[in-house]
Amino acid sequence: MAIFDPGPADNWVRWRIPDGVRQVPIRMTLRTFIGLFLFVCLSVVLTHFYLDARIARFLYQQLDARNPLLGPMDRLTHIASYLFLMVCAIALAGWAVYLYLRHTGIDNSHRRFFLLISVALPVAFLLKSFLQDVFGAPSPREWLRHPDEWGFHWFAGAGYMNAFPSGHMTVLTPLIIALWRFYPRCRKISLALWLALASGLVVTNSHFVSDVIAGAYIGLLVDFNVRMGLSLLPGSDASRH
Repeated sequence: MAIFDPGPADNWVRWRIPDGVRQVPIRMTLRTFIGLFLFVCLSVVLTHFYLDARIARFLYQQLDARNPLLGPMDRLTHIASYLFLMVCAIALAGWAVYLYLRHTGIDNSHRRFFLLISVALPVAFLLKSFLQDVFGAPSPREWLRHPDEWGFHWFAGAGYMNAFPSGHMTVLTPLIIALWRFYPRCRKISLALWLALASGLVVTNSHFVSDVIAGAYIGLLVDFNVRMGLSLLPGSDASRH
């Protein structure tokens, strides 16, 4: 039994199939990702220098102690402390479902979905932890308390210096992309959840806009590379010529 079945072209990457051999259009993929990388870098730089501080101050003034929305939003941000547990729970549940479907011989989109998220979410969590340690940037709330801590503090991502990139966006973007890809009927819900997550992180002053943009992009990269890696595993249909 194959370790991993990449499934239909629409479920993974866009394959070209000459003479029955699946080949990835690497040149087009590299061009697309290079362009996206440059666009994201420019967006992060511009928002960091021209928008982040202004938006954080404005939201701080709006969400003061008299604002009735502050309490629920503030409690919502405490979910961050449970991100590791959430990733562990989703990954373990995903592996359990995938192994059950594989053991029973059921090969469908559900099986590929659970395998993908079981690998992508832990990878995204480890990557975001590493990058946050490297960049060492404070959240808006911490910056407002410590104005001298603006910007990046390289390789000093301890304590509250762990806001760039956004961990929530990095980890949950691959999950939402997988929901979008494998369950087309849930695309509107998936998009709404993704936008609500991004907006909530900014509105509650949990993250700067640049943190959210970077986290979403890194989550996209994790999704792409995990899918590519899984499809190339020895024993998969994609490796059979």
